[in-house]
Amino acid sequence: MKDPYEMLNDIKMDENEYEEVNLTHIEKQKIKKRVRKKINKNNVHTKRNVAIVTSAAALFIMMMTVDMRRMIADIPLIGSKMEDYVNSRGEPLKEYKTTIGQTVYDNGVEVRLDEVMIDEGQIIVNSTFKSNSVNLGDIFLPHPDVYINGKELNGSGGGGNQKVNDYTYTFFTTTDLKDSQMNLMELDGELDIQIVYRRLMPLKGKTSIKGEWGFSFKASGDKLKAETKTIPIHKHFKLENGQKIEVENLKVSPISIKLNYKMLNGTKLDVTFIGKDQDGKELKLVSGHTLSKNSYWRFEKLEDSVTKIVLTPVLTSGEEGEKKTNYRKVLTEEEFEVVIKE
Repeated sequence: MKDPYEMLNDIKMDENEYEEVNLTHIEKQKIKKRVRKKINKNNVHTKRNVAIVTSAAALFIMMMTVDMRRMIADIPLIGSKMEDYVNSRGEPLKEYKTTIGQTVYDNGVEVRLDEVMIDEGQIIVNSTFKSNSVNLGDIFLPHPDVYINGKELNGSGGGGNQKVNDYTYTFFTTTDLKDSQMNLMELDGELDIQIVYRRLMPLKGKTSIKGEWGFSFKASGDKLKAETKTIPIHKHFKLENGQKIEVENLKVSPISIKLNYKMLNGTKLDVTFIGKDQDGKELKLVSGHTLSKNSYWRFEKLEDSVTKIVLTPVLTSGEEGEKKTNYRKVLTEEEFEVVIKE
């Protein structure tokens, strides 16, 4: 005879036939009590019938417990989504990331917080969204509010998405670990983290979908931090307009490489960098931020074959709005080499 759990896997249901029902704890207990009475009245039946009734009862209670919502559970939680997003080059990230799996439903949208990872100066989050009423392929990237040990992050960030099906998308976001003063937060040990999505914004002039998709959990970035290498650089150069650039160091983690530098004496010109390996292959840019004393330029994880990289400064307009121009100048005379490994 088939195992009862296998039988559950064979059952086919049309989820559209069910309406959303929110049950109290007392109502759930009443349902369980009625099911137990039903089973007791039929205890003279064969073992096969008892197994069928028990399986059906379990299915019924499971359906009621999950509020009969259109569940996201059919989308695998365990996989390589985070690895693919950061391009870990085939290396698993299990020991660095935290798998959450919490699900919240609000205003016609179900959100499951899948994985979180704390890298050098950033937190990476991936969540799966599912909805039959909201076109998730037609919204701006939903960027959550992030709180660590009770303090809200004030950093910038980016991200991307991955389509699962017409009703389901996985969204990735990165947020810099910066406080209200835009200073980098020093984080150690186990952290209390809250992730809250509050609205979904359509790409074209429609009203935003508001909700409260919040998650609370603990995570640590200590393992990744311990395996991050800091390479001092101390490269200084001066621009024609008097601005000073101080390149401090390169952080090489199992996830990415991050160049930290300062831009002093003004912001009329922005300084960014082109990175290439020893064979002239250009490094792929992930993100960057030019902000006076806390500037950085982040690239994808290096291939194992990379022994050194060459970084070349690039000048662009640092003005805002109408004052911003298309000015661009590559400072080949100020490029410098960083040895990654001997």
